[in-house]
Amino acid sequence: MEQNILNHDLALMLSNQCFTLTLLPTECCNFRCTYCYEDHKTTKMNIALVQAIKRLIKIRTDDKDFRYLNIGWFGGEPLLAIKIIQDISNYAKTLSQQKFQFNSSMTTNGYLLTPIIFKKLLSINITYYQISLDGSKDIHDKTRIKVNGAGTFDHIWSNLLAIREIKGDFTIILRIHITPENLSSIIDFIPTLTSHFGNDKRFFIFFKAIENLGGKAIETFSQVGNRTETITHLYKLLGNNINAKQLDQTSICYAAKPNAIVIRANGDINKCTVSLNDPKNYIGKIRADGTLDFDQEKLQPWLDMLQGFNKEVLACPWRMVKA
Repeated sequence: MEQNILNHDLALMLSNQCFTLTLLPTECCNFRCTYCYEDHKTTKMNIALVQAIKRLIKIRTDDKDFRYLNIGWFGGEPLLAIKIIQDISNYAKTLSQQKFQFNSSMTTNGYLLTPIIFKKLLSINITYYQISLDGSKDIHDKTRIKVNGAGTFDHIWSNLLAIREIKGDFTIILRIHITPENLSSIIDFIPTLTSHFGNDKRFFIFFKAIENLGGKAIETFSQVGNRTETITHLYKLLGNNINAKQLDQTSICYAAKPNAIVIRANGDINKCTVSLNDPKNYIGKIRADGTLDFDQEKLQPWLDMLQGFNKEVLACPWRMVKA
């Protein structure tokens, strides 16, 4: 079964019938999480870049055999550029009607994801979300803070509870960050998570240990030593009280897929959303006409990841490229 899943994913990642596009409409952020690896540039997509992305989508989806378009929204905090999100998403949705399947996701801190905004996003096919929490209010508000240093838990939690009451098909992954300092708090927080979201099959829990992903904050936090053992224990504590989203060893990272790219707010093309400014992660630029100008020398190491179809490499090619 596992091999069948892997073979299916491999077929899709090599197909011209599919295209995965991760977009950073802005690299600004309203948070200053203490462990963040990004540099919070004020860059935001301009009108010319938005038009170029639309042309790229049109070029890639024009083939009569095209089947799947996936757009992922990332940042910074993407909802700081919601008009850009709506513009591109509406364009893609219009193109997709009766031609191909269009799915969309978003990684957001959840602060601006009010029920009104959430309903608007659902209407343009953004149905899959990842929202991070660092535990209960007392711990979360020490690490996931606003630019002015204020806490963010109450606002995010209020949005989540309101979204839970909205009818519709969507998936929300609650990404729970683990550090040595907050581990006991996370254990105490599990009953709260299960009591509020355990009866809603649209919500999932994903435990993730904070890692050193670069940036200026790398010396300011410690990491869980026995990561696998700790996270396995936390999932056991969840039991069957809520859906769990565990790492699938057969999964293939978007960065390993030849038909997947990341476009930053300045038009640069990356393969991975981690270590955005590492030269090894820069593979080209999008042109005004929607075509892609690849740096073949920079692109080649990412394509080399396909050799041998090693599952560990395909699950996180960035670890190999940066080595």
